[in-house]
Amino acid sequence: MKVSAVQKYKISLSLLMIAAVATIDYASARSYESGTLKNNYGHKKQIEVSDSNSDWDDGWTDDSWDNQDSRFWKWSGYTELAFGYRLQEDPLIGDSRNSLGELRQQIELTHSAIVWQFSAKADLIADSVTEEFELDLRKAEFAWSPSPAWDLKLGSQVLTWGTGQYLFVNDLFPKDWQSFFAGRDDEYLKAPAIALKASYFSHRFNLDLVWLPEFTSDRYITGERFSFFSPDTNMQVAPEPHFDADEPDNSELAIRLFKTFDTIEAAIYGYRGYWKTPSGLDQVGTAYHPRLNVVGASLRGPVSRGIGNVEMAWYDSKEEPGGNTARTPTNQFRLLLGYEQEIAARLTAAGQFYLEWLQDYEQLEQPRPSLYNSDEYRQVLTFSLRYRTLQDRLILHWFSFYSPSDRDYFLKPSAHYRINDHWQLTAGLNIFGGDSPHTTFAQMEKSSNSYVRVRYQY
Repeated sequence: MKVSAVQKYKISLSLLMIAAVATIDYASARSYESGTLKNNYGHKKQIEVSDSNSDWDDGWTDDSWDNQDSRFWKWSGYTELAFGYRLQEDPLIGDSRNSLGELRQQIELTHSAIVWQFSAKADLIADSVTEEFELDLRKAEFAWSPSPAWDLKLGSQVLTWGTGQYLFVNDLFPKDWQSFFAGRDDEYLKAPAIALKASYFSHRFNLDLVWLPEFTSDRYITGERFSFFSPDTNMQVAPEPHFDADEPDNSELAIRLFKTFDTIEAAIYGYRGYWKTPSGLDQVGTAYHPRLNVVGASLRGPVSRGIGNVEMAWYDSKEEPGGNTARTPTNQFRLLLGYEQEIAARLTAAGQFYLEWLQDYEQLEQPRPSLYNSDEYRQVLTFSLRYRTLQDRLILHWFSFYSPSDRDYFLKPSAHYRINDHWQLTAGLNIFGGDSPHTTFAQMEKSSNSYVRVRYQY
């Protein structure tokens, strides 16, 4: 079984949390049986117990868990078989044209006590592409509300915010691009991270504060499943051993201040950490994650007959090109404009415009090979159509990326059919192309693939 050091740390953390929850639950149960329980503020609160009308009995009436008290436990999960096939050969990866081949078992467990909750979600994957077993701990979080205004979450969790669809401006939490390009479910685009999240709510403003004690990078393309273009070798590569960058040992901090004004959702963001993909090369040519600070803002609300959003951010790269540094990112201004509207019954259309504006562009050209310079104004356009029919049992989705500056594209059509309450079937395509082999989507051209997923959910 392939279990990384980070995964071992997450597993140990979750086991400690389960032990703590069990101890706390035992004390809570003893108080519950006696008819009294102290609330969050230390005051005793009378508990009225009824055989049939207690609120604790709602939704917890089955006799699972071998006749244990099921009022505080809930579990679910699914088994999924997924298969993906390359539309053309990529000799760098090998003779097999399989891009996805896995049997996945997910189990999610939620423990609800009187004043807190523990949730865990883990995937066990048998992967025929990598020929390995893998344990992916998606969630192991302890949630607690110390007061009506505060919520706390500690542990491995998936974090997200911002207004874009598949485009991220102020969301600097880890992503899994290998899953996204291979055709896994959209939930796997967001990768988990160990974090402490504190949320404050009031009538004046709301606040999210997230501290990640250890930097967590994106799950980027490494050459294991997909090849990529290397500007240093001037060719497409799939290195062995697989590409791996030096990662910092420091923490990350993210903050969001948000409020709804009538129908307008407004937010201000801040981030202090590192580039999530290895965007820098040191003097000896080793890839690493340079420092990064980000400040930004967003608005989302009704526009005409649809929903519009605007999001922007300033990327302050703390290690700009110059001096003895071989290659590091420059400062950037990023902008996202989006609009979504139902154009017919059960048919929704949406579009986005995304801009990356590189600062000090003339100075940026000097330390880099001019052949592979990014455009000063990189633009990406997206367009999507989503159609729901058969009482929402069938969902047809078209999503496309096109970059007029890079002259490349990524097409992502899919169909999802819910056969019944347990069985689901999903099929789709990931098609890449472009004029220049080094651009974001064009370098993935030989990774174009089709995929199908069959899921049994319980």
